[in-house]
Amino acid sequence: MSWSMSWCGSWYTRVLLAALSGWLAWLAGSAPFPLTGRAVLQGAVFGALVLVPFLGPGRGRAVRAAALLAGSVAIQLTALNLALHLATLGPLPFAITAAAIAGALLVAALAQAAIPLRATWPLWPLAAAAGLLGGLVLSFPPAMAAGRLPGLVAWQALVWAVLYATCGQTLRRAGF
Repeated sequence: MSWSMSWCGSWYTRVLLAALSGWLAWLAGSAPFPLTGRAVLQGAVFGALVLVPFLGPGRGRAVRAAALLAGSVAIQLTALNLALHLATLGPLPFAITAAAIAGALLVAALAQAAIPLRATWPLWPLAAAAGLLGGLVLSFPPAMAAGRLPGLVAWQALVWAVLYATCGQTLRRAGF
């Protein structure tokens, strides 16, 4: 069975994985752990459910999967620290949106390095736009009242969609 025919190869399964990742990130955000512990869980879930399914078969797959998980955790921690810092300088919605944009751009860079993806030119502006839209949903008052669930699902699904649309058709599957 080829990778494209595997359980996570279809686009609709991947959309569901991205939405599930957002929901699990929301659950992890309410876990009884310190803030950084919750961020580690959220990053690991995103890496496992959104980024790792982009990997094709071949040598080094386990190493690249570990790199995606570690990188995803590092990105989540970076975005959290950026949002916390920016919140001391200005309004919270700005801080959340800026961190979401930075996170989306960092995910695009990680995907290019660790998967590796051959991206078409619109990856960077589309990643920034996905981060902006996801950040706006995250900071929208009704989404905040819902515990950020809509924003987490939106951000993760939008970032997945950008990676899929700009890179998904040209994945390197030559045994990396």
